[in-house]
Amino acid sequence: MPPSPEQLLLELFAVFVSAKAVGKAFERLRLPSVLGEILAGVVLGPYALRWIRPSNVVYSVAEVGAIFVLFSAGLEISPRDLVRVGGKAMQVAVAGVVFRFLLGFAYMKLRGDASTECHRGVHDRRYHADCPSAAALSL
Repeated sequence: MPPSPEQLLLELFAVFVSAKAVGKAFERLRLPSVLGEILAGVVLGPYALRWIRPSNVVYSVAEVGAIFVLFSAGLEISPRDLVRVGGKAMQVAVAGVVFRFLLGFAYMKLRGDASTECHRGVHDRRYHADCPSAAALSL
């Protein structure tokens, strides 16, 4: 059952106030405020205090918030900074893909699959469920 409008507004108010307060506390500790804001969301959400119950509306607001955070982070990065960290960023990206591939392959081997090939096509919906190493590459 979706939350009532009053409940939704109260939850959003709690999220915004706590995110701002914890973000400011992180700034005083010379840490990025976005880490404090994320921590506040985790603490209020279903994994700690459970004050905020997940709903479609809360998920939608969270997605819009994530878009704004990524957009504002993109505005703060200069092209010169991108060129400067490009090599390191590429290393991290490749390492992430390789790590996921190896993790998926190890899972497949531990599960006891005899073959290392996937027998379904890429366009089959079950492809990623049956081929964890290939799914890791697509991430």
